[in-house]
Amino acid sequence: YPSGTTTFELYEDDGHTTLHRQGKFAKTIITSSENDEELTVTIGAVKGSYDVMPFARKYEFKIHTTVNPQNVKFIKGEAIGSFNEVYSYEEWENSKCCCWYHDKDEQKGVLYIKTKAVPLHSEFNICLDKFSSQIIEEKTVDIPVPETPQNFRIAEAEDTKLKLEWNSVNNADFYEAEADGIVYAYLADSFIHSDLEFLSTHRYKIRAVNASGSSLWSEEIVGQTLEDKMKGAIPFDELSAYSTSCLGERRNADKAIDGEKSTNWISNYNFEKLPQSITVDISKIYDVEKIIFLPRGENERAVITKYNLYISEDGRRFVKFINEGTWVDDGKPKTISLNNSKVKSIRLEALECSTPEFPGASIVEINILKAPGSNVKAAGDYTGDGKVDMADLNFVLQYYGAKDGDNDWSYVSKADTNKDGVIGIYDVAYTAGLIEPSIKSKYVDMASGDLKLKYNKSTVKANEEFTAYIIGKNVVDLYAFESIIKFDNNKYKFLGFETSGISKHMISACKERNGKLLVAYTNISDREGISGSGVLAKVKFISNVEGTIDMHQEKGTIVGANFDVVVTSNSEVSECNRNLFQFQIPKDQMAASATSEQAEMGDGSAASVFDRKPDTHWHTPWNKSAILPQSITADLGSTHNVSKLKCKLRGIGANGVITSYEVYCIDSNEAQTKVAEGKWDDDGKVKTITLEKPTSAAKVRLQANEGKGGFASMVELDIYAVMDTEI
Repeated sequence: YPSGTTTFELYEDDGHTTLHRQGKFAKTIITSSENDEELTVTIGAVKGSYDVMPFARKYEFKIHTTVNPQNVKFIKGEAIGSFNEVYSYEEWENSKCCCWYHDKDEQKGVLYIKTKAVPLHSEFNICLDKFSSQIIEEKTVDIPVPETPQNFRIAEAEDTKLKLEWNSVNNADFYEAEADGIVYAYLADSFIHSDLEFLSTHRYKIRAVNASGSSLWSEEIVGQTLEDKMKGAIPFDELSAYSTSCLGERRNADKAIDGEKSTNWISNYNFEKLPQSITVDISKIYDVEKIIFLPRGENERAVITKYNLYISEDGRRFVKFINEGTWVDDGKPKTISLNNSKVKSIRLEALECSTPEFPGASIVEINILKAPGSNVKAAGDYTGDGKVDMADLNFVLQYYGAKDGDNDWSYVSKADTNKDGVIGIYDVAYTAGLIEPSIKSKYVDMASGDLKLKYNKSTVKANEEFTAYIIGKNVVDLYAFESIIKFDNNKYKFLGFETSGISKHMISACKERNGKLLVAYTNISDREGISGSGVLAKVKFISNVEGTIDMHQEKGTIVGANFDVVVTSNSEVSECNRNLFQFQIPKDQMAASATSEQAEMGDGSAASVFDRKPDTHWHTPWNKSAILPQSITADLGSTHNVSKLKCKLRGIGANGVITSYEVYCIDSNEAQTKVAEGKWDDDGKVKTITLEKPTSAAKVRLQANEGKGGFASMVELDIYAVMDTEI
């Protein structure tokens, strides 16, 4: 509505996060200047910036003018261009750019203008050679001036907008509303005042208009916006997410917690059918009031319509909160109240979706809102320094074995994570798994196997030493273990604990307590559990009497990498002379190199395969200066008997997805042996290479013979080895 010279400041930010409070926003000054029946609209250069701000954009203008210009010009610096006139709104709407259309019948005259894409940092002008805001029309004496609208009210109030309504007036052509001193014309039966600040106050009047004139302004009413509906939302930088599958790296679980409505998580519906799950882990434990799930648009692919919701206070043990809940596919946010439950993690399991032909799951954004006055604590932070590290693990190790009823229980009970009344191996493993890089909860419990005792001799003489072996038999995914041995200290004198080949890489929790031996070890951080059979640990004794050894394992416990617990039998084992354990070689002990890499981009280097980050990867040069085959080599840090590789590739169809490979083991003398070769489907799944037999190697080289687009890439590389165990 140009009139004289007016100025408006356009404010922009990402619209989803609170980064505007840190200066992440942009402002544009828009000026309208009327002079001698001409009009110039100036779009100033953008000042400031915010994440995902576009480099350029197309502009559309809707200018109220009763006359049609003969010429509309675009002026940027010294460059001058003219727009083309089109003669219908449909033609204007279907045009890509650089045109105008004047509709003389719409609201007494509206000019539509569409520009090409213009860089935001450039100022430009739109110039009209003819312009008029005057409506010259004879009054119809038969039509009376309309009355002032009645029942003018605030119909709806939200955090950033107010909706105004009023009773219609019989002979009104349209209505005008004055909002905070600015008049908005040609209104129908309501007015939405949007882009307002939270808890802000606004003043309004309304009047009716027809060809004979306008009514008197109504009495002023006052409205106030509501509190930020996302107040209490846990910041996205305190969240992490993972899923059972994703439709490529651009649709991974992190996209559901990035604050961007333009991105979303989608499961890999081409290869992985429902049910599919996404898990969001919070860095601390909060009292959570509600969760707001923002789905994809109505009728889009893989919109969740039936689901289960699980919550976890410790991030490991999940409890079903909603069973087979349903959602309507309407594009609207879905809110679930958690009644101020203590929450460390939430898991949404999609059971059905809106598109059976694309049987997947998707979510645009997940917002977790803490309760007002929420008590916050960091899971596993027993020392109160706001983080989980070795100091917290040492706290648990110090009180390992303590139980309810002990003098210091009121102080140490905070470390009783599973609330069983004792600081046991589960609590030790739980704390160890939270130390960064922390282990992620899996979707399937995998731990199994048995713990048994065996002695290096069945009978002993007085003053003779003997050894008790803790044997792991057919264990799978063993992250931590505990063997409680009960013995008569009148018969046997305890000499000490000894590690085996496998447990020397673990953290010891072993101690003697109340006449029992607690033989316990745990992995740490995100190391995977071990599998196989063999000696886990040793205990040395000296016998005070002669005879058959008389002691037993009171209880054996295996804790998996998913913190699932297996309680084992207390029997002895007769044979376990030589077996193998398979374990993951720690990534912080390895280093990677490649025959070529896109290193200058930061995440294209070979080192990316060991950084544990799902959004970085090794990639051969984009300019194709390195022709396949190309290789990536892992230096294992020492010699291992390599048994298996796991390779996480880029998403389906992405450049560099390896489709043909060879694997070589390289010994300490740089002699190499081919140990595997094969083809891979481009299906987004993690690839596992199991060697026909374990091979001694100081390095492992994977050679990419073929890859999508003529490139090679890899997101993560896990290497496994086996260890001999002997009695």
